[in-house]
Amino acid sequence: MKDSPRPSYSYRPIYHTRELRCLGYKLVSDPVQEQSLSQKNSYFVHLDQVLEEIKAASDQPETLQLAIKLPSVLISQKNLAFELSQLLEKHKYDKSKLLLLIKEESLSDLDVLNKALPQLASLDFQLSVDDFLGRQNTGFSALESPFIRYLRISSEVTRSALTSEAAKSYARGTVILADRLSKKVIFEGVDTEETFRLLVDIGATLAQGDYFSKPVRFEKS
Repeated sequence: MKDSPRPSYSYRPIYHTRELRCLGYKLVSDPVQEQSLSQKNSYFVHLDQVLEEIKAASDQPETLQLAIKLPSVLISQKNLAFELSQLLEKHKYDKSKLLLLIKEESLSDLDVLNKALPQLASLDFQLSVDDFLGRQNTGFSALESPFIRYLRISSEVTRSALTSEAAKSYARGTVILADRLSKKVIFEGVDTEETFRLLVDIGATLAQGDYFSKPVRFEKS
């Protein structure tokens, strides 16, 4: 009986807008993978395969940050932080290089805010709010939490900033506020030079999109 084929992963590079250098990668999941990642066992299988793939890559991307979604249903599960830590130790991957992306609505759960996030942060995992919109209550929770280090702005908001003064003001305001709170902002959907110039103009320093690079795959050395 033949082994089932390993899933193929692709990664979206994250760039510094001023230094124009790659700082890390975000794992890109297809819809099937997205669905399976909501199950704890499948999540760890996928992450194990991703870390193995990164470790075998010829350009040693393990020295850079890896961003991967952490499904809402898994955040408060018992021993999650410990099991994640064990898996990274298995692959000798620096925990501080793993950026866990958390949906903003997850922050409405007090167990997530008061237990899960502190546990993950205590083990040096980096935490980010994914598709941050600053919703009432959850938005303030994300901004106030000392454990959230990054805010990711969705492609829709980034592209809207080109044509909407309100969206541009929101983007600029988020960058200013995040800086005052010692947080970093990553803008997704930077696909054109016009968008790139806009982000530089509002003071954004981290971005990803086709303007910098299309999703890449890691080749074994």
